[in-house]
Amino acid sequence: MSKLLEVKNLRVSYHTYAGEVQSVRGVSFDLDEGEAIAVVGESGCGKSVTAKTIMGLIKDPGEIKEGSEIIYRGQDILKLSKKEMSQYRGKEAAIIFQDALAALNPTMRVGKQIMENILQHNKSMSKQEAFEEAVKMLEMVGIPDARQRARQYPHEFSGGMRQRAMIAIAFACQPKLLIADEPTTALDVTIQAQIMRLIKDLQQKLNTSVILITHDLGVVANIAKRIVVMYSGKVVESGNSEDIFYHPQHPYTCALLNAVPRLDLENKQVLASIEGTPPDLLNPPKGCPFSTRCKYCMEICCDELPEMTQFGDGHQAACWLHHPMAADCERPKEMEVSK
Repeated sequence: MSKLLEVKNLRVSYHTYAGEVQSVRGVSFDLDEGEAIAVVGESGCGKSVTAKTIMGLIKDPGEIKEGSEIIYRGQDILKLSKKEMSQYRGKEAAIIFQDALAALNPTMRVGKQIMENILQHNKSMSKQEAFEEAVKMLEMVGIPDARQRARQYPHEFSGGMRQRAMIAIAFACQPKLLIADEPTTALDVTIQAQIMRLIKDLQQKLNTSVILITHDLGVVANIAKRIVVMYSGKVVESGNSEDIFYHPQHPYTCALLNAVPRLDLENKQVLASIEGTPPDLLNPPKGCPFSTRCKYCMEICCDELPEMTQFGDGHQAACWLHHPMAADCERPKEMEVSK
């Protein structure tokens, strides 16, 4: 497979009255054509900022630091002109936001909002042709009575239908890259499953590359082949789904997996949680960002950033527990399983 997207040493900061918030601190990953990956982590870890940067949506007071690269089909999109970026957004890359009601224009009919995207990138198409295409898109995402629904406003749609309308807008020009930013937020579990199944079906049907942004490892297993785990603006572990779920090699990944609710637990058993809070990105720690919450923390963890350790097949993790001198240290039982 050829590489569609390469994110290299991405650093993004926001300048606030309190100082510089270092939201993304050297993130790197790649995406093949037709592949689906997931970027997971707690709120505030920088995953949504990473997604917005890939879409060219970072505005003042945000700043993309020098040395950052986002290579799409061999071209750095951070160097695109305003006109080139408007062609890239919608036609080449699209995003589904987590709050469909806020993302959709409440004063504009749903069909017209889909038409906007179609007409923007198909100048020769008439409005009637664009409307017919919008109706087809609503049918494709499973909205019944699509022609009638196209003439309705967002407030007349249920939460699940609004999210389907957002997916229709995103796929209107059949982009090669789709970013789904927490697409199942505020939806009940049945609708969540339907939305995830829809995204997966469209991804396979149209051979679209997908980046799924989420804090819930439970929703990524059936769609993502690879998982990137972020914490405090950095990638702490990445690998294929099987490695992450069955052979995690970072204490934070282990903690995330333990926090996923399970059906095989005894009734009324207390759910696992990660104690403490993420570090303040106004003044990021000089060592491992997870050190203040990690019960396996060593002295070096607080003083120096760990380098990535490779485990083969693209699986890597940044943790001092994998250093040769830490061979006898206590570690999570999940990390004891080596390939």
